Parts: sequence; C-alpha cells; structure tokens
Amino acid sequence: MGRGAGGAGGAGGGEARAAGVRNGAATGARNGAATGAGSANGSASGATRALDRGLAVLEALIRKQPQSLTELAQASGIAKSTAHRLLRTLKMRGFVHVGPDGRYRLGAKSAWLRGLPAVVQRRLDELRARTGETANLGMLAGREIEYVARSVSAHALRWGVDVGSRVPCHCTAMGKAVLAFRPDVRVEPRELVPYTPRTVTDPEELEAQLELVRRRGYALDDEEFILGVFCVAVPVRDQDGRVVGAVSVAGPSVRWDRAAAMRHLDAIKAAGRAISRALGHDAREEEGAAAGGVSQGIAPFKEERG
Repeated sequence: MGRGAGGAGGAGGGEARAAGVRNGAATGARNGAATGAGSANGSASGATRALDRGLAVLEALIRKQPQSLTELAQASGIAKSTAHRLLRTLKMRGFVHVGPDGRYRLGAKSAWLRGLPAVVQRRLDELRARTGETANLGMLAGREIEYVARSVSAHALRWGVDVGSRVPCHCTAMGKAVLAFRPDVRVEPRELVPYTPRTVTDPEELEAQLELVRRRGYALDDEEFILGVFCVAVPVRDQDGRVVGAVSVAGPSVRWDRAAAMRHLDAIKAAGRAISRALGHDAREEEGAAAGGVSQGIAPFKEERG
C-alpha cells in the first residue's frame, strides 16, 4: 500500500489511519521534560506574555478590521516587530489573513471563537445522516489540511481522522479542493510523496487534476491517500471569497465510491455553501465574479459532473 498504514478499518469498528496523518496535539506537546525547573518556569512566563500579546492583536482586529501592521501594533500597544512576528504565527494557524491590500483581517478560524462549531456540526451531522459516511471539515494550515470538525459514520467499517490531525494536500480530496483555488499555496515537487500506488507524484498531472477541480467545483481522492478509502470534497470560502478549507465525505471504497458520491454531490455542495455563509461569505459576490471573470485569483464554482 505504499506509505499508508492500513485499509479502511476493521470489522470491530476501528477507523482507518495513515502514516501521513499528523496529530496536531501530539506534535505540539513537545515540552522539554529534561529541562530544569527554572528554565521551564522562564519558558512558561515567556509563553504567557506571547499569548497575552497575541490575544491583544486578535482583540484589536475584532474591534476594527482591516488594519495595517502599524495600526495593529499601535492598537495593541506592542512593538511593530513583535506584532509582525505574532501576526505571522496567527496567519499560519488560520486566525488572521492578509488581504490583497496588505492589511490584516480575521481569518476563518477566528469564527470558532464566535460559536461557529455548533453551525458546522449540525451541517456535518446532516451530511453524515444523508450519506451514511463520515463527514469532515478541514481548514488550510500552511501546506496541510487540519481537521477541525467531523461527524463519524455509524458503520463498523469506516474512515476517520481525529480532529486536530493534519494531512497533506496533494493526495487528499480536501487538500486538492483548496489547492485548486489557491495559487498562493504551492506544493513543491519534493513534497509529492507517494502514500499509495495511486498517489499523483508528477507536478503536471497534479495541475491537470486541479484544473478539473476548478471546472467541476469538487475534488476526489480515489485511494490516493489510503488504499480502500474514497473521498469527495468541495471548497469552503471565507468573508473575502478566499478558499480556506473544504467539506468532505469519506468512506471505504467497497461502499462509498464515485457513483455513490455523485448521488450525494448536491448535498455535499450545499453543505459547503452553508458553512461558507457561516464564515461570512456572500455567494452573490461569487456570482458577480462568474459574470465578470475571475479576479484576484478567485475562481467561481461551476457545476459540472463527470
């Protein structure tokens, strides 16, 4: 199976896993156990200050957006260099983003601070009830997709990834649903790691797939990440029309294949639009882009089957 760790689960209700899935919590849990107590206390104090300053930046953006780096530094009462460093981290984590004008706005993840999970979970639960398979929401984190919410299939044989885990973009449906509409997010050829014999590792072939995603408005993962698992995903947009994540439905290919996915495609796209609206996206702007042509790298969705 290449680099994959297993198939689509077992009869005992186990969920499929892959070597390419990174657990965010475990990755971030590297606290130096061998470090002395004094050093640990110093690090904790520094971390508390950084957290306080980061929250001050977010509060300034909640009060007013967009803002320039200078404006945010002044509003937060911190040095411009410190503000830039904090904003870089917040941007990488998806809590802020930089608009075309170079000014900072709240990112898609900031919506989690406003109680969005209840809206998202309801939509995912509806999608899982309709399809019978696991429904997921993933958000772009660097050049990976981070799982932020899911509704798990009741089937004993199912596919699932823990919330907080990250997967690569080039061989997953959610990743390709994002890459297709984000020319600013580039996956280097050396990053096209084969996880199964079906994984696309040729840059030109991947670009051809992404062009197909742009035309159709959805992406597929046909056992490219895990043998025996099929997935379909649609993009999710934020208030600025940027694709920041994706909604997907995944399951074992013996039950959830292309034909099954196409039967439920309208419902999956509807869930993607609903979650986009919850993030502040105005679909009327998207329709305007379709009428006037693509601008600022934002491609309109098109309904194309096949």
